[in-house]
Amino acid sequence: MTLRTTDVKRAQAAVRHQFELVRKGVVLEEGSGMAFTFTKLNDIKPHMVAEATKEARTAAEQFAKDSGTSVRTIKSATQGYSLSRLATATRAAAGARQTRRSRRCAS
Repeated sequence: MTLRTTDVKRAQAAVRHQFELVRKGVVLEEGSGMAFTFTKLNDIKPHMVAEATKEARTAAEQFAKDSGTSVRTIKSATQGYSLSRLATATRAAAGARQTRRSRRCAS
């Protein structure tokens, strides 16, 4: 069963009631526990990115200070991996492993 709601307390109460059903002999599907999906990420993402950037700057400045250098401008930045980037990286890693195996066999 799928329940979509913004009323988390009421959904949690419904899950508690499912255990009463089990005690009465009703068989539920495996995995019938509760799972949450957060749907408002874009509402909080700008604040999260700003906070993460500030913390990264602080960490970089400390690292630079400890190593006797300085922090300059950002050369590149990403907000995570896209599926196509992840697939490309996975294929590249698999190719590298295959190349190492081939070299071992050829020696």
